[in-house]
Amino acid sequence: IYQSEAERSLYVPLLKDFFDLGGIQLYKSDEFSGTNFLHQAVGQGYTDMVAEIIRLLSTDADLLKAYLNDQDNEGDTPLHLAAT
Repeated sequence: IYQSEAERSLYVPLLKDFFDLGGIQLYKSDEFSGTNFLHQAVGQGYTDMVAEIIRLLSTDADLLKAYLNDQDNEGDTPLHLAAT
């Protein structure tokens, strides 16, 4: 996950490209922690990325539900991380 606002602004279009190229299936971006990129964006507080991920996933209700309910290796979902 990128740190600066400028880097994050570049990430959102890349995220859209990832989805457009078929990256829509549930994808674990960090096998060690068991997180997906929604966990990571939520955990870093990147609300712009979280909004874009949810917008892109909203075209498939089942996939959106899978990402929102996906547990990392500690049993936390992105929603758990957002609430803490």
